[in-house]
Amino acid sequence: MKKIDETIVTMTTENNHLGGMTMKNNLNTANDVLPEHAAEPEDFYNEEGLLCCGVCGKPKEQFLPEDMPASVRRVKDRMAIPCACGQAVIDKNIARDEARKHAEMVKKLRERCFGSAAAVAKYTFDNANGMMSKLELVREYVAHWDEVFAKGWGLNLWGDVGTGKTHAAACAANALIEQGVSVIMLKLSDYIDSPQEERQALLKQMGNCKLLIIDDFGVEYNHEYVQKEIYKVIDHRYENGKPLIITTNLPLSVFDNPENDNEKRVFSRLQEMCPQRILFDGEDRRKIFAKENRAKMTKLLTGESA
Repeated sequence: MKKIDETIVTMTTENNHLGGMTMKNNLNTANDVLPEHAAEPEDFYNEEGLLCCGVCGKPKEQFLPEDMPASVRRVKDRMAIPCACGQAVIDKNIARDEARKHAEMVKKLRERCFGSAAAVAKYTFDNANGMMSKLELVREYVAHWDEVFAKGWGLNLWGDVGTGKTHAAACAANALIEQGVSVIMLKLSDYIDSPQEERQALLKQMGNCKLLIIDDFGVEYNHEYVQKEIYKVIDHRYENGKPLIITTNLPLSVFDNPENDNEKRVFSRLQEMCPQRILFDGEDRRKIFAKENRAKMTKLLTGESA
């Protein structure tokens, strides 16, 4: 095998990125069209006369296929390909670019989903802090996302204040966002309190996103005007056939026994859209956290345990 440093190398190249393979910008001749390699001192030619990498030993070029136009084959009989080293660089760069694009996409989806609710945006299944028994169905919901999305199925996460409903819904949102799924999570009061000119755009966003999460449903449900606005949101989602998750302090009896026509219109749709009801019970987690933080702060301020 003839060493490159013993051979006059006629191939030219603009740079040596991606294992030495480049593609020139001007496409006037075969020399411009076909990628070429820079030859390194340790490279060599194999028995077939193909340039090989001196590090991995794999060919850095191949003969042109028989169906290549004759006008090209008259100029040269081979073109560059990545050796194992070059392919590793290519794969690494592709993975890096894909990771960057994914991170940018997730950031945008998360900002669109949570807005300024930075704390909620950090909730994940991995940091659920002892809630896993309550989260199993929610986790399975995410695991079967393609199926539940196709059927338009959602969840009704209900129970007392501070039992982890919002945390669970945010875990589902973040897990789906990591998969590139568009999610919006908001309180209906945010929609109702928006200026009229912004409300229509927000309504459209809530209808078009893959998953809508309404947090604390029912807190604002005490006025006929509000009920009608809520119906617009629910009905818009219903007509789009897309899934909805609600978190609510309302007992199931309220959904099962609506008191007026407005409630009937909304609750009947919610019954169909959120067939899986998951009870979150137990002690108010906020009280537990408050007690823990009080003890930590007492120690910080006094140096003594509470």
